Amino acid sequence: MNQIIKGKRYNTESAREVGTTSRGVGQAHETETLLRKRTGEFFLHAVGGPESRYARRTAHGRYEPGERLIPLTDDEARTWIVTYMGEEICAYEFSAPESEQPIRLSVIVSPEELDKLKTYARSCRRTVSDVLRMLIDRL
Repeated sequence: MNQIIKGKRYNTESAREVGTTSRGVGQAHETETLLRKRTGEFFLHAVGGPESRYARRTAHGRYEPGERLIPLTDDEARTWIVTYMGEEICAYEFSAPESEQPIRLSVIVSPEELDKLKTYARSCRRTVSDVLRMLIDRL
């Protein structure tokens, strides 16, 4: 999605994804993806069903799924990151140089392996990401 808002261009294709959250079910389901432009500005790519807050009203007065781009201030982005991703990611986003910022990694594991990983993380009072970093440090 590519849009100009108040004279500034926001493009989901060229921005870096910081994180994603989903909530709601069925027609009220919505997904927010926090993105960061090369200039450092944050924005949300929000998508939702016809009963979500991102729904779009049609000319006939009905609601249909909708999507929008929402520019965020740094304070709004900090709040979003802390709420959905945690303090550690927030610290990286706002203090670490680009070369040290965390990289989102997708890993394919079986449901049993994921359960083991989550159980171990809970027993250590750590996040799954923390456990993976500890394993990598041991290599």
